[in-house]
Amino acid sequence: MQELKVKLPAKQSENHSVSFPWNSSVANDQVPDVFYKTGSGALGKLKRKKIETWFKKARVGEAQAQYNLGVVYFKGVGVSKNHEEAFKWFEKAAENGSAKGQGFLALMYESGLGVEQDLELSLQWYEKAAKQDDSAAQFNLARMYYQGKGTEQAADQAAKWFEKAADQNNDTAQNILGVLYEKGEGVPQDLNRAMRWYRKAALNGNEAGLYNLGDLYDRGEGVGKDSAKAARWFRKAAMNGLDLAQFKLGTLYYCGEGVARAPQKALKWFCRAAEQGHAHARHFLRTTSSDFNPSGEDLYQKGKYFFEQKEYEEAFIWLERAANEGHTEAQNSLGLLCDYGKGCKRDPVQAFYWYKKAQDHPQALFNIGMLYFLGEGVEQDDQKSFNFFELSAKENETRSQVFLGILYENGKGIDQDLTKAVNCYRKAAWQGDAFGRFHLARMYYHGKGVPADHGQALNWYHKAEGYVLAQYNLGRMYLNGDGVKPNLQQAIHWFEKAADHGHDYAQFSLGKIYYGDKNLDEALKWFQLAAEQGNRLAQYYLGLLYENQGEEKESAHWYRQAAEQGNLQAGQALGRMYFVGKGVVKDFEEAAKWYRKTSKLESQKDETESSDVSWLRKAAGQGHARAQNHLAGLYERGEGVPYSKHESLKWYRRAAEKGNDQAQYNLARMLEQSEEALGWFHKSANQGNTLAQAELGYRYQNLDEIASFKWFRLAGERGHSDAQYQLGLMYRNGRGTEIHFIEAIHWLRRAAEQDHLPAIGALQKLEHSLKV
Repeated sequence: MQELKVKLPAKQSENHSVSFPWNSSVANDQVPDVFYKTGSGALGKLKRKKIETWFKKARVGEAQAQYNLGVVYFKGVGVSKNHEEAFKWFEKAAENGSAKGQGFLALMYESGLGVEQDLELSLQWYEKAAKQDDSAAQFNLARMYYQGKGTEQAADQAAKWFEKAADQNNDTAQNILGVLYEKGEGVPQDLNRAMRWYRKAALNGNEAGLYNLGDLYDRGEGVGKDSAKAARWFRKAAMNGLDLAQFKLGTLYYCGEGVARAPQKALKWFCRAAEQGHAHARHFLRTTSSDFNPSGEDLYQKGKYFFEQKEYEEAFIWLERAANEGHTEAQNSLGLLCDYGKGCKRDPVQAFYWYKKAQDHPQALFNIGMLYFLGEGVEQDDQKSFNFFELSAKENETRSQVFLGILYENGKGIDQDLTKAVNCYRKAAWQGDAFGRFHLARMYYHGKGVPADHGQALNWYHKAEGYVLAQYNLGRMYLNGDGVKPNLQQAIHWFEKAADHGHDYAQFSLGKIYYGDKNLDEALKWFQLAAEQGNRLAQYYLGLLYENQGEEKESAHWYRQAAEQGNLQAGQALGRMYFVGKGVVKDFEEAAKWYRKTSKLESQKDETESSDVSWLRKAAGQGHARAQNHLAGLYERGEGVPYSKHESLKWYRRAAEKGNDQAQYNLARMLEQSEEALGWFHKSANQGNTLAQAELGYRYQNLDEIASFKWFRLAGERGHSDAQYQLGLMYRNGRGTEIHFIEAIHWLRRAAEQDHLPAIGALQKLEHSLKV
């Protein structure tokens, strides 16, 4: 989408030629006395006697005369231009209810002409005039809301007022309303409505509307791709002098799309656009061969140019042209755009199609392997993923070498072979791949596939220092003296590098260091940053810091945040706060609840429940919920007792009805897809059971994305790696929440740090997409 679509017209000012409405008697007056230039540049005339009459009527409070005098002084018609006098008369007209006076008064406040600038007052006066159906004021009010001038930015309010102005045939508002519907700003995205408003603007001669309508036809957005119609609308805008349209029309003549290929016409329109300073037209004139006869390579180079300019919609068009000519690089690049959702809607199926077309290309082979690895656009298949990574790795594609190593290391798609994994990582590392260097360092650190060697690990982490996880691990190694003498300053240095990239455990580590050194201001700063990212250790320490500083409400807040993520110490601290009434209202029941939760966590940590069936039966019969849950598990697995679904369900149900969250989860799991199962999952999840929260996330994925996001978030915050992975994907794709790439990277990184393989792939892919 071109910049023109969202560029609002400049506000009216003394430096812009503006058309001012005059009452009808002006046009009927035959004797030219005062001459002035109209908004269109024509010479206007006005009898001086008319101005004198307006003065008389204005003094006795006639609003129209007051407004007319404001215009006279604003333009300097028959008098010296005087913004202060203009403001005075516009204000009088506005206070007397003149919509045009109110609109012009708003303009004066907005521009600071004749009065001190005041955007809030400007907004108020635009609104008064707009409510009187003044279309110019409606447009300006919409503009203020859209730009956040005098108010918070509010795209929905902007859309509302643009539509009112558009309904009064304001062609600029019609075009902008089309933009809002196309982008889904302030209104639900609706390409049909976008096209309808663009068409209205176009039929009113609005050059931006003409161009945008052509652009939809050119890209096939909301309508079948129709280059002939695109050319027709581009031509109308180009004839009006719009450089964007001149350039686009030139490209259609150059490629012979929608029009007969005509090199001379292409050259003519490129030149016209270039004469107006259009950068792309100038680039085309410099780089296009003199015969203007495009080859596949020519088309690819133009696509590559737009790709490098990050103008992905235009890049998509040119790369598709080249790809259809069989250009392998273009096919891979086009697949990448489809895969990453740049210049088009994200479409892994279409990406797979184009990668396959270019499959002898090393990067295309890697990209196909990644689609199989993640199950995007194709069914997940580790074996096929391995095969494509191997083919690509033989062509020295370093990313394939790394992921081949990951598959060898984890025994996915091939028998586990740690030695081969190390060899793959080493090949990528020697070629400078930071991800490969990180994995090689990790293998040396843990002694996987090679003898453990912390010195080598330190060496390779240093070589991978641009990778945030390497920075964090360097901090840990210098802090703990792994492969090197302990060096607190070096540890701080590397933790700060990782922390600056948003790594929450690096931030927590810095907080812990400064907390130990009694530098509480620095500790507070770093704990706060980590805590706000959901790091439960930082949340606990933040609660501790605030409690020691006497800020008890803040302390209780952060203890709760950490406790709800299962932090034992925070739960005990929160129970104590409720018991004595620090930062919260004294509440013995709440105190008992948190003490019970933490004691349960402790018991679960060291749980060595007896497998003596007779003892379990006795305890279960006496109503002990944990014994009932354990006994049900034995029946479900057939351990020490005959397998019995009936007995298993019976004991899970008894424990569940006593409020045991693990039994509630197990009962729901056995009830499978029933409504009752959903109810038990909810009961378990509401008690903080991570597995139940994650399961609800899965169950709501295709039913209610907002609910799915909520449950994955809760499970992710408690460390469930697949929930963290799903959460990362939801942030990446804008499902259940707004698209937020930083949050996506945060959650994918958390899952990846738990060796969640799809998260490792998705994280690498997302980080790569943000670099291209």
